[in-house]
Amino acid sequence: MLDSVGIGELPDAPSYGDAGSNTLGNIARRMTLQVPTLRALGLDRIAALGGGPPNGAPSAAIGRMAEASPGKDSVTGHWELMGIVLDRPFPVFPFGFASEIIGEFSRQTRVRLEIVGGLVEGRVMDGNQVRQTADLPSREVLLAQLLGTLQSPIAQLVGTIQAPVQQLVGLLEAYKNKLEAQA
Repeated sequence: MLDSVGIGELPDAPSYGDAGSNTLGNIARRMTLQVPTLRALGLDRIAALGGGPPNGAPSAAIGRMAEASPGKDSVTGHWELMGIVLDRPFPVFPFGFASEIIGEFSRQTRVRLEIVGGLVEGRVMDGNQVRQTADLPSREVLLAQLLGTLQSPIAQLVGTIQAPVQQLVGLLEAYKNKLEAQA
């Protein structure tokens, strides 16, 4: 078995930013691979290695693996090698780990990590800027706070509009009752 020698993408590759992944094939397109033992074993029968067609019968059983689990192949494949098939993919971090995750990891493992810089939405930040950003509430919390701020005046306006209407309804009800009593 060869680890980290991908031979083509799986159908879910685009979902994880891996469209077109093919480690071995992409290397072979740039240079002829000098791997005579792997060729003799049969690798050139399941992957385009360049350098001409395969010679003779392979000296080993050959095949390609596709994970049964959903998810990014590099992590998911290692779990499956250990016998664990996942029912949902691991989260992916295409731009690196969020500072909150790094901070929580450091706290739980008691490993002192120093953040010296980071990349936030394409902007390079120094360590202080990253820490200040990490101290901000999450996007969800900020949106909830904004919504609460916007709802408060609207609720007051609705209450102000409803009060005269309720008074008018009460006045009309009393007038109706008076007319019915007179009749």
